[in-house]
Amino acid sequence: MSLNHLAKCSARPIATADILYDDIGKNKFLEDGKACEAFGFNRCSHWREESHLLGLYRGFLLYLQDPEINPVNLNEWQQNGLLATRIIEKFSAIPEKSRGTYFPWFCEINNSKPSLRPDSKSNPIALALDAARPSLEPGDRDKDPRELEPLEKSDYDQSLGVMPKNIPSLPTCSFDEIWRAWQNSTAELFENDGKGNLLDEISGSLREFMSYPVEKHGLRPSVWRFKHLLALDDNTPSSGFPEIEAAAQDYGFRSQLDARTKMDLRQFYRQLLKVGDPLEVHKAKERGELLDYAEILFGDIDNRVRDVLVEMSSTRGA
Repeated sequence: MSLNHLAKCSARPIATADILYDDIGKNKFLEDGKACEAFGFNRCSHWREESHLLGLYRGFLLYLQDPEINPVNLNEWQQNGLLATRIIEKFSAIPEKSRGTYFPWFCEINNSKPSLRPDSKSNPIALALDAARPSLEPGDRDKDPRELEPLEKSDYDQSLGVMPKNIPSLPTCSFDEIWRAWQNSTAELFENDGKGNLLDEISGSLREFMSYPVEKHGLRPSVWRFKHLLALDDNTPSSGFPEIEAAAQDYGFRSQLDARTKMDLRQFYRQLLKVGDPLEVHKAKERGELLDYAEILFGDIDNRVRDVLVEMSSTRGA
């Protein structure tokens, strides 16, 4: 029920839980001050933490499909200090592989300290930042993370604690070297280290992607931002990432699509970009021939996906 409908038809006042439900249903970050305070968003130190927390609530409220989880109960749990307990109970009742990555992050935060700030040695965000310090310039190593410039010196995936383990030791360079290369052309970092051939061995289009200087990142084909969307957890709202959201629309993700079609479309693109070159996929889409390109690789295409690709083709040809 929308907030407008609730305000007109319900005998009870609108609660912060109603606002949380409404914003999550719209796939947007919370803006209401009272709702942010009630559900922990005002204790987030960065948008990454807000994204993690919003992903947790999105899974809890929309995907567990538990009749006990509703705005009235949610508001009561929050007011009585039982919300964290109920979240852990409900997620723990489903198979571990179905819990996503936000729930383990929440458990780490909840077990270490109620605050979401990276000031606890058992907090995965603090652990990730500590691991990154040796790669910073000496003058940056003792700084508070919020003093670092640029802010990208901390990492989204590490803050979730989902980085792969047992990574073999590789040649390293300082963060400033990496940052300067990102500003100019990351491909130069490989060329200067004598590893330029690696770019071509990994992917024919990787060199092209890494050759854009920062001021021209917006000129990269939208397929790269679309790949970023596919790499995110399915529950991550894209409203906070306008370029990614625009790329999703470019590849057929319209607001009118039902949830099943969006899910099938995600799976289709993930498979397509595993076997197809991203730039070739982009070129086929620009020519209005993405369906033909996919049929060459896969043969039969799911009807829901086919309908989206046909519409995309007709739009390109118009």
